[in-house]
Amino acid sequence: MVEYFQGGGAEVIVCQGSALSYPWHSHVSTLTLGAVLEGVVELETDQGTGIYRENGLFALPPYMPHSLKAGSPYTLVSLCVYRLRLHRLKPGSFGGLWTGGCCGYFPEGSDSSGGKRQAAFTPTPK
Repeated sequence: MVEYFQGGGAEVIVCQGSALSYPWHSHVSTLTLGAVLEGVVELETDQGTGIYRENGLFALPPYMPHSLKAGSPYTLVSLCVYRLRLHRLKPGSFGGLWTGGCCGYFPEGSDSSGGKRQAAFTPTPK
C-alpha cells in the first residue's frame, strides 16, 4: 500500500508492505529524506549504491537522479520538502540540516542489522 499526504510545502509518502521498485527519476525542487522502517531497499544514485535496512536513513538533494529497488516487501516513509520552503530555515535548524547549497546529511553509521548505513550522496563542505 502506498499513501501520499501533501500540505504546507511538503509531501509524505508511506510505502507500507510494498515491494514496488521505482526506475530512474528525480524529484524536482524537493529535498527528499527517507527512513526504512522494515525490510531492505537498494537506492542507486550516480554517486553509488546504498543498501538500507530497518532504521536506515537517506537524503537526496533536489534533482538528484536515483532509483529504488526491492526484492521483498518493505516499509518506507519519505518526506519531500519543496526547496522554496527550505530557504526559510535558519542556519543550524534541525541540528545542522541546512540546505544553502544542499549539503550533507546523515553521516555513516550502523543500522540495526549491523550493516553500514551511508548517506545517499557525499556531503559538500562549506
